Amino acid sequence: MKKGLLLLIIFALMFCSCATQQKNISVTPTSQTEAKFQETKQIILDNSLDSRLGNLTNQIVESLSQESKSKIAVIEFSDLNGNITEFGMYLSEELITRLFLTRKFDVIERQLLYKVLSEQKLGLTGYIDEESAISIGKLLGVDAIVSGTITDLGTSLKVNARIIATETGSVFAVAAVKINKDDTVKKLINQVKVGKVIKKEETEKPEKKSVEKKTTLQERIFFKEDFSEVDEGDIPDNWLGAEKLMVESDGRKKYLTFFEKSEFYNTNIHNVNFPENWKLEFFAELGYWNEITGNIGNLFYIIQPWCSSVTLDNTSKKLSRFKGSTTFIIIKKGNKFTLSLNGQEVILIKKPDFQKSNIIQFGIRWGDRDKFKIYRIIGTDLGE
Repeated sequence: MKKGLLLLIIFALMFCSCATQQKNISVTPTSQTEAKFQETKQIILDNSLDSRLGNLTNQIVESLSQESKSKIAVIEFSDLNGNITEFGMYLSEELITRLFLTRKFDVIERQLLYKVLSEQKLGLTGYIDEESAISIGKLLGVDAIVSGTITDLGTSLKVNARIIATETGSVFAVAAVKINKDDTVKKLINQVKVGKVIKKEETEKPEKKSVEKKTTLQERIFFKEDFSEVDEGDIPDNWLGAEKLMVESDGRKKYLTFFEKSEFYNTNIHNVNFPENWKLEFFAELGYWNEITGNIGNLFYIIQPWCSSVTLDNTSKKLSRFKGSTTFIIIKKGNKFTLSLNGQEVILIKKPDFQKSNIIQFGIRWGDRDKFKIYRIIGTDLGE
């Protein structure tokens, strides 16, 4: 009896042990499979279009924030041939929405951007030149422009974004992502947007197109000095009285700055053929104690960061404090003159006794040598 009971107990223990082992065997692979599935799912999410666009947006936000850029425009991205596809349009729309939703930036509405670009006959492709970037900045009052290109790599797309400072027209940051070509992306990149890109052959058509070509911004420039053709340490030709100034370079751009310390400099730029109506733009970097003052004919102007004011003839205007990158523009239309500072019109006057001259006269007050720079002066003919 006892022996039979003992055998029964041993048999029961062996049965429980086998059941436990079977249970463990069945659970372990299920857990591993689930972990593998979650890992695969995470990889798929990281390579999704939404995730890639989020990555691109974050790169752009970081660059804009570092440079304290708050008002921006986004240009449609193009392929390397300058064609704008539906994907390029989709990309710019997504960036506009995502940048706006950060609540950190004032993003220019797309239709307003189109209107301004169309009126100024500026290109709409992902790559815009320096002068176009500067013009867009002044017309729309934006600090930076986001543009870029899309490169087809076969199974994926490489999106390269450029972030351009409108005060200088130069690229100050870039961003890039690679996007897998799923069915949605393939459909968008195969649809080319018609009517936005001016093809090369169109510009070569005779007569009618040649008339349009003469109306571009480049053709209307009557004076330009960006110091690119001036050797470092020298001054431009026809600049009289600039002996205490010189041209230097930061590796990307050349600029005019002080050669030696002096209280004040007076410089006359000769042989400037002013048209009837014009726009004169100064792009500079000013320290707090710097000051630019001068004359165009008998029209007087002064820019004073140290007292936060600007003057045009006998009219002065106090502003919020400004220094650093500064653009001021003087415009003549008939007997009306305006002065704008950093994209904002601040003074409007009438001067019926204006006397035309072929000299731009300006003086520069000494301040912080490391901060004072003049990058370029551009004069544009505004027509009749």
